[in-house]
Amino acid sequence: MSSKSEGVRLSPSVTLGSRLTKLIESGITNRTELAELCGASVSTIRRNIPESLKRTANYTTGHPRCLASQERELIEGGILGDGTLIKNPKGSAFEFDNKKADLVEWVAAQLDRLVVRDPNERYVQSRPIGHYKGMFRFRTATWKDLDTLWEGWYQSADSEIPCGQAAHHRSKQIPDGFKITPLSGLLWYLGDGSLVRKSTKEASQVVRLATHCFPLRA
Repeated sequence: MSSKSEGVRLSPSVTLGSRLTKLIESGITNRTELAELCGASVSTIRRNIPESLKRTANYTTGHPRCLASQERELIEGGILGDGTLIKNPKGSAFEFDNKKADLVEWVAAQLDRLVVRDPNERYVQSRPIGHYKGMFRFRTATWKDLDTLWEGWYQSADSEIPCGQAAHHRSKQIPDGFKITPLSGLLWYLGDGSLVRKSTKEASQVVRLATHCFPLRA
């Protein structure tokens, strides 16, 4: 947790609106994170965010933006491991969590075109990279083109729901026709892979890859 957010949280005498103003101005905009820092529900946070700081339908990050092939491959490699696509009314955003700051910073540099910093836009990402509960986190803005990926990589949840997700959530799936590339495979390996030494005649080393939040049949 950043020192900025700690300072706000340690001032219980201020109103919730004032506390939210300080947190948002420090760069924390995720409402789930705001709720945890303030000890309130997400719905309470929504009601108490000052009008001047609320996101409106006028922000332009939901406009179309065609993904470059390398951006798509990197995002898909992230989805295979510690990344996820978060659906919003205006499109979807890509979020990637990892304990290694240099890896998160590298991902952020590769996807910098999907971050919004233009002060002329209604919604500016003042802090695309954050640190929370020992994890470093990168998140893009919301883009309609990421919705296409979301539709392919997520399916309606059923009785086989991974990671304790609620039934109304969607679970990850491998899209039909998906082919792993060197770039998507690299990010998958960096996030959830390991090199294991073997003492068999067939191989001296093998690569192991884990998946995050996929149903067992995947």
